[in-house]
Amino acid sequence: MALEKRTQNAILIFLLAVVLLLAALFFLKNQDNEITTEEFLKSVESSEKFVLVQDLRGAENTEQRRAVINCGIDLAGSLGLLGKEPENIKIAAYEGENCIIENRTTSIAECEPLKWGAIAFNVKYGQEGTKFYPNRAEIEVSPIYGGRCLISAGQAE
Repeated sequence: MALEKRTQNAILIFLLAVVLLLAALFFLKNQDNEITTEEFLKSVESSEKFVLVQDLRGAENTEQRRAVINCGIDLAGSLGLLGKEPENIKIAAYEGENCIIENRTTSIAECEPLKWGAIAFNVKYGQEGTKFYPNRAEIEVSPIYGGRCLISAGQAE
């Protein structure tokens, strides 16, 4: 009888693990579904925690680096204009294998957890454009980009 109880417990634990694994996979898959600007803005408005990542790894010269950095500065300023508290906005730069944040250098892998539970703005050099996901915006800028990187309650630019 004890063996049957152990077998039942083992089966129950196995089934629970399978259900949890499937739920995690579903959650991760949905994080990569592109959403509309309006849906993203609702997430920004309701969130209090933000991470701005200036990914300089693909920027090969000063002009390209400046475009990425200026976009990050613009975004930080526009979040402030939305009434977001500065202490809730983390700003990081990725360069090579390093992440520079809060006057210290660490690995990119150690910086990634900062994005958990936050809205992330990932700015990098590339084709101009923005894609929105449930918890992040992927923003590509170039030196030709003459506008500003802004987010406002009315629209993202």
